Amino acid sequence: MISSMTSYARSEKSVDNVKIFIEARTYNSRFLDIALKISSDFADLEEIIKKRVSAVISRGRVEIKFHIEDLSENDALFYLDYDRARAYYNMYEKLKNELGLSEEVKMEQILRSEGVLKKNDRKDNSKYLGLLNEVMDEMLSDLVKMRKVEGEVIYNDFCERLSTIESLVKEIETESENGAKEYYNKLSLRIKELVASSDIEIDQTRLAQEAAFLADKTDVSEEILRIKSHLVQYKKYMESNNPPGRNLNFLLQELHREINTLGVKQGNVLISKNCVEIKSELEKLREQVQNVE
Repeated sequence: MISSMTSYARSEKSVDNVKIFIEARTYNSRFLDIALKISSDFADLEEIIKKRVSAVISRGRVEIKFHIEDLSENDALFYLDYDRARAYYNMYEKLKNELGLSEEVKMEQILRSEGVLKKNDRKDNSKYLGLLNEVMDEMLSDLVKMRKVEGEVIYNDFCERLSTIESLVKEIETESENGAKEYYNKLSLRIKELVASSDIEIDQTRLAQEAAFLADKTDVSEEILRIKSHLVQYKKYMESNNPPGRNLNFLLQELHREINTLGVKQGNVLISKNCVEIKSELEKLREQVQNVE
């Protein structure tokens, strides 16, 4: 079934002192494009998140915001080197006594000393995977549901427009079936008018040949056959379990080409009118299909 490429979903879960938040917005795009905003402290989780997304979405731009808040004591982003801090303190105290200074050694002075406050490069992000999967499951489920809901609206619109096109094509087919007879009658009448004042006799065999020749030049049965085939294929792609966006777009291009050819071949007023209406419906389908995954 059809899914839209535009949607939004978010999920947030907390366990003990850990909270994970994730938000996703999806937009139209020819290919799958995942843009993830994530802190460098959790960069090793980036590929895990992208793989989870690409498993359920095959086309469109996906913008993701991801955040982990861990207030547990053993997960500080920085840690103190107490031995170094103590050594700095003793050095400052000794220097103060040697110089006879009365100022107290301040904590800020020790913290600013090189190597006392260190970045925690020993973070183990694997402990977040369980909670991360729960948050991702919820977010992706909501994302897919929203894409399907919007896809159903597009599907219904497609059905209405395809029904309109089929009716217009049927009228064209009926009108074009009488082409040879119509050309014969018009040609015969025209020739009779031209020779009415003379004794020239009309060669009925030659007249029939000329009418058949003109009818053959304006025959659109092949175009109609291909249009019908494309419409059947379009409906099959709409019902497919695989994302049909690219295939539907290609079929619309082919349909537009066949309608153009048909319109050029036929000078019939009704057929020309129907061709214009079909092109209008195809353009509306083209606009909608840009949003189909």
